[in-house]
Formats: sequence, structure tokens, C-alpha cells
Amino acid sequence: MIRVLNFNQNVEKPERVFELLWTGWSVGGLLLQRDDKGARNSGRLEGTVTGKLKKISTSSPTENDVAHRTLNALEDGTWPILKLSQPEFDLLAKFTDVTAVWNTAAMDEVVDMWDWRDAADKQSASA
Repeated sequence: MIRVLNFNQNVEKPERVFELLWTGWSVGGLLLQRDDKGARNSGRLEGTVTGKLKKISTSSPTENDVAHRTLNALEDGTWPILKLSQPEFDLLAKFTDVTAVWNTAAMDEVVDMWDWRDAADKQSASA
């Protein structure tokens, strides 16, 4: 199963959604206990998801990479599509669901991001 996160679909501010997704991914992963995440296979999965997120984004060379990634618009002004396997998607959801990451003042945006994320299209792995 492939989960498809489309930054053009059902989202008013794709840049903000990506910022929240990246922050949740980065900080949520740090907050979870290392033994809870597993060992080598989990680390490999984390690396794959991180690579996919980096591929559709840019970081400012003068800023901290963890906090300052921005979504890349495609040349035609559309936003990218992120395709994740179900295990990759589950890990992204687990990390971004860590509520300790989120400032209470941003919870309305966070809940919108969660709803958008959870509504990701499902495709067969052969698609």
C-alpha cells in the first residue's frame, strides 16, 4: 500500500502544512524513546522518510536544517506529491502525533495538518 500526500489537495497553505509536517517529523522523532523506535530497520525507515521530505524541500544554508525547511513549489506553481509506503506513513504519523512537540497556540493548524495527513490517498503498491 502506498499513501499519497498531495500538497495541492485539500490544503489552503501548503507551505505551512509542510513546515508543521517537517517540525513534527524532526522533533517528534527526537522525543520518542530510542528503544521504542527499534534498531537498524527503524533507522533505515527514518532515513528513507527524511530523504523523501528533503527531496521536496529546501533548507536555508544559513539556518539550522531541522527548523528551517521549506516546501519547494514546482515550476508550474503546483506543489509536490509525497509518496510513502504504509510503514513509512505510519512512522510519519507516529512522529507527528507526539503532542509534546506542538505549541498550544498552533494546535488548530496542527489538527488541520493531522486531518490532511490522515486523508492521504491510498494506492496499491503496483500503482
